[in-house]
This record gives sequence, structure tokens and C-alpha cells, in this order.
Amino acid sequence: MKKQIIFYFYIFLFGIFNLIFKNIFIAYSFSLSSNNLIAKDTDNFTKIGEALGDLDNDSIPEKVIVYDTGKETEFGTQRDIYIFKNTEDSWTLWYKNTGAVLPSQHGGVWGDPFQEINIDNGAIKIYHFGGSRYKWQYIHQYKYIENDWKLIEATVEFGAFCDYDETLNYDLITGNIIYKKEQEKCDRANNINQEKEIIELLEFTQKLEQLPNMNGFYPGNNEIVIPQNNNTIYY
Repeated sequence: MKKQIIFYFYIFLFGIFNLIFKNIFIAYSFSLSSNNLIAKDTDNFTKIGEALGDLDNDSIPEKVIVYDTGKETEFGTQRDIYIFKNTEDSWTLWYKNTGAVLPSQHGGVWGDPFQEINIDNGAIKIYHFGGSRYKWQYIHQYKYIENDWKLIEATVEFGAFCDYDETLNYDLITGNIIYKKEQEKCDRANNINQEKEIIELLEFTQKLEQLPNMNGFYPGNNEIVIPQNNNTIYY
């Protein structure tokens, strides 16, 4: 009788361990499958930017990567943003975006408009540059708010050498906007800029009902009309 009890006890233990190992194997296989799917998704992409920093205030850094996908658009190849969370010593895809980084030929005669991506104060900052004689630069900041990525700040610079420069800074959280226009005095013969004179410095408020989502936002396609002079600035 005693031997039978011991025998059944070992069968019971074997069943428990078998179930545990089976579940571990399934979870491990699923994890490998998920990682492979992410890898396959980006296998033929080219990494053009990367940043590391805490984006959700948990003291654990996230990783943001900008990929050139090679997919052709009207203005060159499409760029995608991938945001990864560090979970159990591996990178898991958290968020993916198309549109916040401009395509490869959207910079006019300067070609590729993408300059860099970084993380500052818990926000993702994306820099673009382009134009011809009149050049533009965009800096957009996105923050994780209410379970989504929102545009919180935009800075635009536009102008030409030995002519004028316009700068607009838009704090979308407060709605506060500062606009500055400077005239540049130059030695044109020697192609040397000498000094800048501020000819307009304006401040006003334009608060949106909702912060724009990163998904659906396209840099340079959004306008602000300055009420004091009716100038239109695109951000």
C-alpha cells in the first residue's frame, strides 16, 4: 500500500512538472516568435537614427529607432519610428509610427530632411531641415500623455542668408506662441553675415481643444496665422 502511494505521488509530481515545463516552453516559443516578427519587420530597413531615454517616468529607459523602410513615396522613401520598451532584458515593440519623420527627399535641394532624433525631459524630439535659398528647420516634441503620443511643442525657423529669419515657437500645452522676425545685414561681396536686427517680436495664444496625436500628424502641413500681421507659418 505504501509503495502504491509513493508510486502515485511520483506520477502526480511528474504531471505537475510536465505541465510547468510545457507552459514555459510555449511562453518561450511565443517570445521567440514575437521577436522574430519584429526582426523580420525591420530586416530590410536601414537605421538612420536612435535615442535612449525614459519616456514614461518609470526610471527604465526606452529605445527609439528611426528606420528608412525603402518604400517609395511621392517624396522619396518612407521613414518609420519604432519605440521599444525594455522588458525582462529584451526589447519589446511598444509603438510604431509613420509620418512624424519626413520621407527621404522632402528636403528640397538639400535632399534628406531628417537631421536627428533625441529624448529630452521625457519627450521625443525630431529635427528636420530643408529648402533651397530660403531654408526651413522644424523641431517637434512628442510626449506620452493619456496613453498616446501627443505633440507638445513645435519650433519653426525660416529664412535666407543676407535677408531675413523668422522663428516661431509654439507651446501646444499652454497655447503660448512667440514669433520673431530678424533682418540680417551682410557684406554680400564677401558673403559674410554681420549682424541681425529684430524687426518684429510678437506673442499671442492659440490653444487647441486637443493636442495632436503623433499618428496623423505630418510636419509642415499645419498652419498658424499670426493675428498681428496675418503671416502664415507652417509647422
